[in-house]
Amino acid sequence: MIKSKISRFFSRFSALCCVVIIVCLSAAPLKAYADNKVYRVDSANFDITLSENGNATITESWNVTYI
Repeated sequence: MIKSKISRFFSRFSALCCVVIIVCLSAAPLKAYADNKVYRVDSANFDITLSENGNATITESWNVTYI
């Protein structure tokens, strides 16, 4: 009974390790691909509204082009 629990534990543990390794290896190329992106900011608008009670409402609008 104890051997079957240990065997089940190592089976699940090895499956989990395989999944983690696959995820890490597949995520590495995505990061390198994202680093090569070039972008430019075409325009940026900022609207700031101050209330009488001291609150501020800030709205940003960015136009960005990714190449």
